[in-house]
Amino acid sequence: MSKNNILQGAFILTASSILIRLLGFIYRILLSRSLGPEGMGVLQLAMPVLFTSLALISAGIPLAVSRLVAQRMVVQDLYGVRRILYTALALVISSSMLICIVLILNVNWISYSILKEPRVRGALLALYPAIIMMSISSVFKGYFYGVKNFYPPAISEIIEEVITIALALYLLGIVGHLDIALQVTAVALAIVIGELSSLLYLNYSYHRSMKNRYLSPKKSSYPFPFVDIIKISGPVTLIRLISSISTSLGSILIPQRLIKSGTTHSQAMSYLGILNGMVLPLLFIPFTFVGSLAVVMIPNLSEDLALNNRDRIRSKISKAILVTVVASLPFGAIMTALAHPIGILLYNQEEVGPMLELMAYLSSITALSHTLSAILNGLGKQNKSAIYAFLGEVIDMICIFYLVALPNLRINGYIIGFLLSSLTVLLLQFITVYRVTSLSIMWNEWLFKPILAALLTTSITRLLYLWLSASGYSLPLSFLVSALTGTIVYLSSLYVMGSISFIRKLVYPARQT
Repeated sequence: MSKNNILQGAFILTASSILIRLLGFIYRILLSRSLGPEGMGVLQLAMPVLFTSLALISAGIPLAVSRLVAQRMVVQDLYGVRRILYTALALVISSSMLICIVLILNVNWISYSILKEPRVRGALLALYPAIIMMSISSVFKGYFYGVKNFYPPAISEIIEEVITIALALYLLGIVGHLDIALQVTAVALAIVIGELSSLLYLNYSYHRSMKNRYLSPKKSSYPFPFVDIIKISGPVTLIRLISSISTSLGSILIPQRLIKSGTTHSQAMSYLGILNGMVLPLLFIPFTFVGSLAVVMIPNLSEDLALNNRDRIRSKISKAILVTVVASLPFGAIMTALAHPIGILLYNQEEVGPMLELMAYLSSITALSHTLSAILNGLGKQNKSAIYAFLGEVIDMICIFYLVALPNLRINGYIIGFLLSSLTVLLLQFITVYRVTSLSIMWNEWLFKPILAALLTTSITRLLYLWLSASGYSLPLSFLVSALTGTIVYLSSLYVMGSISFIRKLVYPARQT
């Protein structure tokens, strides 16, 4: 895959991610205003069940299909490509249908005994068909990534998002006056229909693309891809499964431990809704920009590893780390400075501000950890990545169980655990990448200069916002001017310190004189 194709693929996925994130934020704002914190909390109890099931079935399948299809395409083995796709489809369809049957038969036990929230039952029943649809979609997306056609996955996600948002808001307009259980079920139904629309488009795109491909009568030298699919997807699936189980346990434990600390059930559900439905989505904004890079680079690093091209591997890793840090830090800086107006403007919830202010800079840590995890996967170190993920989730669970129940900490106990686990995983990932690749560490460019620019951005943005507010300017205007100024300060600081020039030379070394 050439550098132009890498950049083109990253651009396509990033552009679609930006659009989807934008639509998603508008949707969450409208959804939180319709459901309220307690309704968002009930919805957040249903979603981990869906994501845990998906992690068990298909979390590593797209990566496996992508890598194996890319290998077959190199030798123009289209029969082998089709065998990989059909084997993966058979695997996820059979397993997802089995999981759905088990979940449907046990929905009462899950709702009443595990989640301890009867209002979530209808949403769970509505969501279960999405497990089958999303699993099949993941296989098609892996195929398109493998053949370097990034448009169908990007367009399918946009279709899914638009239909889900439009239908959810329409249904909420009909049942908005009814109880929370029916409102959450309506949202779940919209999610399922959105996923079905995405799957139909991917299936159409696949059959249309195969019409233009000539299948040679020569038999494939790759007759049985099942073992390779399991071997590649296994560790990645384990990582996602650990994360999903942890998220599910967290969604169950946080309200229970908050009640233990002295809050009411309603307050505990509101805390969960604010944390999972409002604050955490803001922290994942940088993934819009760096997540696409990770998807494109994984098969590319694998190709370089097969060719034993260590210099190219180190060069690409350096670029990935630098881009991740530089792109993610300004979001943390501005969200820290403007946490309170963000909570009011987006969600009309004052409780969002204090929580976001404490967690905003963690967005950079999680973004870099995501990039390093992708690098480890590309280098064939999935097992180590799985071990580190497990360790991080254990730290999370310990802090939730013990710290959240303390009356003087409560939800801050979760934030402490999030920080400790994120830093631990990041450090272990970085040490492993360093040892495997003998990477040259560029402390100034990777850390010191971007962090200095981010701290300066936070200070100036906060002071400007306070001054504008005190001067009588409206909240939206004060926020907008401060955020734009903060962005300019960050970019100007990087330019003055020479980081912009360094990045340009690193990405385009051929242009150096």
